Amino acid sequence: MFERSLLERIADPMPNGERKLAIDSSSFSDSILRNLGDLLNVRRGSVEAAPDLGMPDFNDLSLKFPEGINVLSAEVASQIARYEPRLVSVNVKHLPDPDNPLSLRLEVEASLRLPGDQRRIKFSTSVGDDGRWRFGS
Repeated sequence: MFERSLLERIADPMPNGERKLAIDSSSFSDSILRNLGDLLNVRRGSVEAAPDLGMPDFNDLSLKFPEGINVLSAEVASQIARYEPRLVSVNVKHLPDPDNPLSLRLEVEASLRLPGDQRRIKFSTSVGDDGRWRFGS
């Protein structure tokens, strides 16, 4: 049950009330990355029910370069901490690319909250040419 978000469970409930006792870590991670992709690709202010959900306009942050990278990293950490309850102790840092100084890549490290357990995970995210966040491990 923890391996899928609430909206994933609503959209596709388990047939016949079937429940699994074991957590499939691959499905769990995929669900989290899908949720983060949705979360970070929403622009702040576009969801009336949650006006603080989503990311600020990059144009505003580009005016604060290079300090804007720290602001953006903190914003990503804040959004994850607030809207992805399966991750706790979130830390986000910028991964500069000397060959492409205009690229934006972040490393996210957090604790994965499992029933009766916590595990540290790490993954990277970057902004594509289209302005959308993409995730990798």
